[in-house]
Amino acid sequence: MEGIDILDSWLDQLVVKGFRQLSVNESILEEISTRMSDYGLIGIARKLRVIPEKIKKDKDWLEFMAEFVAEMKFFINACKSTTPNKFNPEDMLTYAGISIKKTEVIAASNGIVDQWIFLGSRIEKEESLSIIRNWFIGRNTNKIALFIDFQVGRFSSPNFFEHNCEYSDTIHFYPSSVLVRCTEISKQNKKRIDRLSIPSITVQAMLDQIANNLLSSPWINHQFFIINCAHFAIHQEKLYFIDSNGEGLQCINDRTQWIQLISLSGVSTILFGIEVIGKTCMVYSTIYNHSIHYLK
Repeated sequence: MEGIDILDSWLDQLVVKGFRQLSVNESILEEISTRMSDYGLIGIARKLRVIPEKIKKDKDWLEFMAEFVAEMKFFINACKSTTPNKFNPEDMLTYAGISIKKTEVIAASNGIVDQWIFLGSRIEKEESLSIIRNWFIGRNTNKIALFIDFQVGRFSSPNFFEHNCEYSDTIHFYPSSVLVRCTEISKQNKKRIDRLSIPSITVQAMLDQIANNLLSSPWINHQFFIINCAHFAIHQEKLYFIDSNGEGLQCINDRTQWIQLISLSGVSTILFGIEVIGKTCMVYSTIYNHSIHYLK
């Protein structure tokens, strides 16, 4: 708990002194993120390390910081609570970056056998670490699964999953109120996708599901959905993924993909595979003509 106490005190001082000090002195963030790493709170340290980039590139970074402090305080209060709370302790450990061993996950859960259809991947860089999020859906179970691959080294060469392939394997989900992350999916038993049919939901149903998931696990970072009947709209130089009523999320795909996405949304039979990250989303792939088309 000492690391949590240090973070709590640091946040209090940050609020008193003001967020703008962070834009003129990056060492403030470097010091606290290092201390969080020293205490094994790797997830908290990662969140702190992305702040300098936010300050440089996001004109709304002060609003981001206010939300960041509120999120941290909520987490700290849950950790310090002397009365039982409704939150899953494994979710809290995951948020803090305290990992559960894969062997423990496998030993504690029943495996799910299926043909895991590859929906897309995304790479995030952090110094010499590459974090690759690979999303799948079970052909028979329709379960969404996230396999995270960590590659260490500046010149590492990730071994990606092949497009329009499905992989036969038994997976185990890491314990959570909302089962998302799974153990490794083997690349050995693969085959080309034949006559693809994937269930989908509306944007409104997605928003309802996100809200329900957050009630169970407020610290869930990533979710994935297959969406139908969606559109894109540009407002104040931002792209939004919406339904016919204008309900939806800001879409953070690269500007080079905007025209492609807007043109595709005019086709009613197209499904969109999207990852939800906080209050934003990113389109990974589109699904039509019984095949998956991955965004480049």
